[in-house]
Amino acid sequence: LLDDLRAEGRPAILVGGTGLYFMSLTRGLADIPAVPNAVRDTVEADYATQGEAAFRARLGQIDPDAAKAIEQGDRQRLVRAMSVFIASGRPLSAWKADTLPLLPPGSWTGLVIEPDRQRLYENCDLRVGWMMDQGALDEVQALLARGLSPALPAMKAVGVRELAAHLSGELTRDDAVAALKQATRNYAKRQLTWFRNQTADWTRV
Repeated sequence: LLDDLRAEGRPAILVGGTGLYFMSLTRGLADIPAVPNAVRDTVEADYATQGEAAFRARLGQIDPDAAKAIEQGDRQRLVRAMSVFIASGRPLSAWKADTLPLLPPGSWTGLVIEPDRQRLYENCDLRVGWMMDQGALDEVQALLARGLSPALPAMKAVGVRELAAHLSGELTRDDAVAALKQATRNYAKRQLTWFRNQTADWTRV
């Protein structure tokens, strides 16, 4: 589609909130070989045994760029970086270094909309209320009934832990909703931080 628009001399406007989509266009996505489940499971177990600090230090010995770039507490990306090295024999950062972006530098302009922080948090709270009205509690209950591993991304989605705590009797409904609102605001704050760090040269509006 982008090639067709370019051939026609028409500009493309790409809009979204997921940074990975923009990074894939402006930096490219590395063609990394699939990681076998057995490798990932072993690395997950190593992380659980060693803890983040020791695991990150170990990763730093084989892929210092990845160890430095991955934010504190991001277990999934740390495990991913280690798994890629074990499975492929190459650091994740090396795979990324060989990747070319789909949009060449200078061919695009990046804009980041930064809303008022208080207004953003108010909208986060409203969204949680809407989610509860639309059956979020039933959705989490159905998810828990599947007996999935807590390590899966779906089980780490914002709201699962908080509402699961209510379903297990650990939290009242009101406390669970309050915790979910806080978790949602925290997630929004992390998104702002991510865009500030990853798109520092983009124009703010």
